[in-house]
Amino acid sequence: MKQAGGKFDSFTQKVTAVLIFVYTIWLIYAMFFGFGRQARSGTVLRYNVIPFSTIKLYVTNFHHMPFIDWIINMGGNIVVFVPFGLALPIVFRWRLGKVLLSFVLFITLLEVLQMLTRRGSFDIDDILMNSAAVVLGYGIVFWFRKLAVGKRGIQRTY
Repeated sequence: MKQAGGKFDSFTQKVTAVLIFVYTIWLIYAMFFGFGRQARSGTVLRYNVIPFSTIKLYVTNFHHMPFIDWIINMGGNIVVFVPFGLALPIVFRWRLGKVLLSFVLFITLLEVLQMLTRRGSFDIDDILMNSAAVVLGYGIVFWFRKLAVGKRGIQRTY
């Protein structure tokens, strides 16, 4: 959390804020320009607004697609967003509801921008998987806080 002067309270918060900022910039780059992404030509916007349809497609067609495609779409959409669940409650001292709401707004904006720039598509399933990753990351932080306070009597410094 920021103090009145705009400075973070602890060293842990400062370091975490810098790391998540750099990570966010890298992730935005990867989402729009990484992996050889180029803007598609044409006027058709690609989107999926039906929850779980892409997930179902990947699960039911698991044996009919390259394993790397499955890993990138299913695993990648979860793994790369866990750091937000780890960092946001440390940097801002937010509870899960605020972390999740802020993240959903952020990732929805990125999904819309991917669609509008034609460097990807808007997929509600990406938002669901990304959000699950944030909840997982938050759960890890919550668990470590409970472990530290409960087992050792250590008070958090962030």
